[in-house]
Amino acid sequence: MAITSQEITENIGATVTQGLVTGKLKTKLSGPTTDLVITTESGDAFVTTTDILIGSTTVVLANINTATDTTKVIKAEVVRLTGSSCFDCAIGQTTNGGKGATSCNFCNAGRYGIGCKLCEIGTFGELTTNAPLSCRGCPSGFASNIKGAGLCSMCLPGRYQNIAGQSSCKKCLKERYRPEEKDILYFTLDIASQTVEENAGVAVSQNEWTLDITSQDITESAGVVVSQNEWMLAFSVQDIKESAGVIVTQGSATGTLKTALIGTSASVVITAAADNIFETTADLVMGDIEWTLTIASLYITESASVLVTQGSGSELVTGTLKTTLTGDTTSIVIKAVVGATFIATADLIIGSTTVALASITTFSQTKSATTITSASINTATHSISSMGTLQSALTGATTNIVVTGAVGTFSRRW
Repeated sequence: MAITSQEITENIGATVTQGLVTGKLKTKLSGPTTDLVITTESGDAFVTTTDILIGSTTVVLANINTATDTTKVIKAEVVRLTGSSCFDCAIGQTTNGGKGATSCNFCNAGRYGIGCKLCEIGTFGELTTNAPLSCRGCPSGFASNIKGAGLCSMCLPGRYQNIAGQSSCKKCLKERYRPEEKDILYFTLDIASQTVEENAGVAVSQNEWTLDITSQDITESAGVVVSQNEWMLAFSVQDIKESAGVIVTQGSATGTLKTALIGTSASVVITAAADNIFETTADLVMGDIEWTLTIASLYITESASVLVTQGSGSELVTGTLKTTLTGDTTSIVIKAVVGATFIATADLIIGSTTVALASITTFSQTKSATTITSASINTATHSISSMGTLQSALTGATTNIVVTGAVGTFSRRW
């Protein structure tokens, strides 16, 4: 199957599906891929008109160029073997010295060739799924001083070997040393010119997360901080009814309720900025309070959530309109933070509409916030704490976000 180049990393034998057709990946894929070979049951056929799933990787139909049956048809005939003789094991196979065998097995690690001979000193033979025809020389930095080695040994600290296929390592010469060996990969990164002052040996990390989201209009510059923080508080069972997204406060810590509570509850999950800390030693307050005022009939057209204010300066009280008003109105419900108090003796401004105090008949608090006392809170756990930077600018409808330099783990539970 020929495809438009795509990064694919999948192992031999990975399941390949397309609709109801299934097969197995014949060769390992580990990078840019333009063709793949699939083994299937006789009669199954892959096509270019449907997405194909390789392990956990999807190749969309638009990227599938050709799908060709490359099965080689070989003329076959059944030959009945008589009991007049036995057959030699193939090269790289053995009966392991046993008699009466009905088949041969591949050579064990450290063996090869006819009769599965031992690998020579300075060489090794790994256990494979194919008949081993030869052994490989130890690479530089390794050695083997025994016959039949399955692996070579790395030179110990203070020793080295710069020639492949050797039986031992050499001591470092005078005024030279070799510390404990570690597996190290060296990468060279070309970057735009930037002043960097760091000591050799400091940690260098590169982490990237891609978050797929429901389409949303977002305008943010590349490099802004992206954080994801959640706190889970467990408490004694209580009957709580609060909507997702309401404000949750505890002292100076502020967040929002992640999921709605609609009855018996024993825990809450709070999303908050990175600098907020929730604990078990202070009361937790969830949700808004509500004030309801009755007025002389007044024609008002204002949308839900518009700003509602009363008073000014140090006596300014604010809230938001709970429900949209679209005509003659005699009752208004205002949502406000805990501690806000509206009165019937001052003008009220709803969006761009002023309700004169002479029109206000009554004002009363009709809903209180939910309070969970500190005595009821059992645990406060920082369940998610992640931070990074936005890789590229977002300028409108957005369905995925790439976060770089991430510390922690970003979760779909955001």
